[in-house]
Amino acid sequence: MRKTLLLAALAAVVCTVPGSAKDLDVESLFSLKIGEALADMRAQTPIQDPMKVQRINAVSRALLAMNDGPEIGGQVVAAVRDKGTLIDFRKQSQSSVMDCPAGAVDPHEGCARVLYISDTVSLYPRVLAPLIAREMAKLMVGDMMDCAERRYMERSIEVRSWLELGGDRTRLPVIEPLDGYADAALAKEFKVWLDNKSEMALYRIAQETKTSELPDLMAETDAQLAKLQANDPAREMLLSIRKDEDIANKRFVAFLLAENDWRQANP
Repeated sequence: MRKTLLLAALAAVVCTVPGSAKDLDVESLFSLKIGEALADMRAQTPIQDPMKVQRINAVSRALLAMNDGPEIGGQVVAAVRDKGTLIDFRKQSQSSVMDCPAGAVDPHEGCARVLYISDTVSLYPRVLAPLIAREMAKLMVGDMMDCAERRYMERSIEVRSWLELGGDRTRLPVIEPLDGYADAALAKEFKVWLDNKSEMALYRIAQETKTSELPDLMAETDAQLAKLQANDPAREMLLSIRKDEDIANKRFVAFLLAENDWRQANP
C-alpha cells in the first residue's frame, strides 16, 4: 500500500501511550500541530496531562489507519498535512467543528483554523476518522461554489472515510462496535448517503442543507444572461459566474465517476 518509513515509525510510536513529550516523534505525527501539545513536544518538556498524550496518539493512530485505506482516507490525511491543520480536543456540543483557536481573530477576518473534536467522543480510529474527514472535506472542496453538489462531495468523503475502516452500516447508530460508541446525528448524516443512490442522495442533501443544485443555478444564470443586452455591464459578471458553474459541474462529474469506482471496489 502507501506505507512508508514514516508510517512505520509512527506505528512504533503509537503502539503505547508514552508519559512525556520526548517519547513522541513530531515527524511521525505528519508534522501536525495538535493543540498545545506541539509546543510541549518542541520544548521537550513533559506533558502533564496523560489524557492529552492519549488523545495525541489516538489522532495519530486514526491518521495512520486512514492513510493506509483504499483512497479517500489518504486524501484526507494529505489535506491535513498539506494545509497544516491543527487538531485539538475541547468541551463542545458538536462532535467536531472547524474553528479559530481561543484568543484568535474573528473567523471572518482570517485565522489559523483548528479542527476541534469533542472531548467526549470515543478515541477509536473508526470514530475519529469520519469526524476529521467531515471537517477537512470542507477545506478540500472549499474553493468550489456553495451548492448541493459540493455538500454531497463533503458527505461522501465523510462517510467513505468511515467505511474504509470497516464501518458497519447495519449497526448504525453505533459508530464503533468495539466500545459501543453511538452517535445518532452522525449516523443520520451517513444514512442519507448510504441509503440512497447518488441522484436521490444529492436531492436529499440539497433539501437538508437548503442549497441549490448546479443545473438549477446554471439555468438561472442563463435566464439572466438572456435578458441582458450585449453591452450590459452586468453581463461580464454573469459570464464569470457561468464559467465557475461549468467548472464546478465538471468537477462534480469527475468526483462521481471516481466515487462510482470506489463503490464497485467496496460493495
